[in-house]
Amino acid sequence: AKEINVVLVVFGNPYSLKYFENVQHVICAYEDNNTTRSYSAQLIFGGVGAKGKLPVTASEKLPFNLGITTPNNFRLKYTIPEEVGIASTDLLKIDSIVKYALTEKMTPGGQILFAKNGKVFYHKSFGNHTYESNAATVSNSDIYDIASITKIAATTLSVMKLYDEQKISLDKSIGDYLKLPKKNTISNIKLKDILVHQSGMAGWIPFYTNYTSVAQRSRWFRIYAAKGFNVQVADSMFTKPALRDTIYNIIYHAKTEKKPEYKYSDLGFIILPEIIEAVAKKKIDAYVAENFYAPLGLNTIGYHPLRRFVKEKIIPTEHDSLFRKQLVHGHVHDPGAAMLGGVSGHAGLFSNAHDVAVLMQMLLNKGSYGGKQFLKAETIELFTKTQIPENRRGLGFDKPEIDSTKTNPTAKDASQKTFGHSGFTGTCSWADPQNQLVYVFLSNRVYPDATNNKLATNNIRTDIMQVVYDALKKENNFIDHHSAINK
Repeated sequence: AKEINVVLVVFGNPYSLKYFENVQHVICAYEDNNTTRSYSAQLIFGGVGAKGKLPVTASEKLPFNLGITTPNNFRLKYTIPEEVGIASTDLLKIDSIVKYALTEKMTPGGQILFAKNGKVFYHKSFGNHTYESNAATVSNSDIYDIASITKIAATTLSVMKLYDEQKISLDKSIGDYLKLPKKNTISNIKLKDILVHQSGMAGWIPFYTNYTSVAQRSRWFRIYAAKGFNVQVADSMFTKPALRDTIYNIIYHAKTEKKPEYKYSDLGFIILPEIIEAVAKKKIDAYVAENFYAPLGLNTIGYHPLRRFVKEKIIPTEHDSLFRKQLVHGHVHDPGAAMLGGVSGHAGLFSNAHDVAVLMQMLLNKGSYGGKQFLKAETIELFTKTQIPENRRGLGFDKPEIDSTKTNPTAKDASQKTFGHSGFTGTCSWADPQNQLVYVFLSNRVYPDATNNKLATNNIRTDIMQVVYDALKKENNFIDHHSAINK
């Protein structure tokens, strides 16, 4: 305690505090059990507040009634459903849905987290890393490829920050920020149109199909890092930095629609990190880590998980038999993002459910978390609302479906203010400001084959989300968005 900042927890008699007078920060937990351990940890990181006073005089320096009061819900608190007005028994249906999904092999396993009013009342992991009999059981600290959640958890957050600082204008075009070839098709596309997926750009381009032949693989890839081949795509697979330039050049000259309508596209989100780097003078992975992940205290979320964690903590995705010809494990599943070195604006992030939930809670808190203001409230309000009639999207964020004849990405009772995103690997993350609800679902449904889409066709993610809305209705804690609008 003389050398570094120490918080001491005494799981015992308060009279013993006299032996620790020289420690600056002390928590007296009185007893040693699961409850006191959990709440002491939450008190340290700000999930619960301190309000206790010493019931005895331990010493002259530690008199009766001494105590420090700290704010409640400084950060996410972990609690039981009853504290947020939900009966635990009403959530048993989630476990039943999960059991069905596992039995039908919709995914090997996953993580689910729900929080209301800044309090996590459901956080469970289920299943295994893979379907093999010796596969590890999923734990809450394991890390998933969160796929297109990257679009909001990295790219959109970065754009919002730069917009806050008046360094980026949504009405400016790609050509205002990037030096493009003279003959290109994208320079006049506005940033706003990219974010709402109404840019006229194609949905995606399967870049990897150009590199599956023996001749192309021998030209562009090596099994080890070497001079001129220092960009890692997967295990024992390295490529030339020039491949990145080739991909961008294809996008620069790709066909665009003259009269753009809503069309979900990865391509604009591949371009946005280039704009972020041009404005912020930092690559997107460093920028988002420095401005959000590190100050939020997030330990798992980020690009390149193998640089930070052992492979056993990372959930594998697909057996890629066409391009990488291996099990993708610890490297981004999306082949385009992989060819860009694992860092892109449309995919590349890995995380556990907790870290994604913190980001969503920060947005629900109007940009504030842990005593720090990360974004302006009015910026969040702008980016998370629908921008164009008959296009449900916000700026970067997905929203509940407007057209009742189309598939809804959220629970049917989610309010129209709800915002978030889904991911190809079997993930989703949603925040409902009306009901102060955060929902995170992570899985690797693409294992072993990405063609298995039973998780979506069976509405597993939305059905799980609806269970909580049903529970809120039952306990009269649900705010119906239609009646709220009428009021």
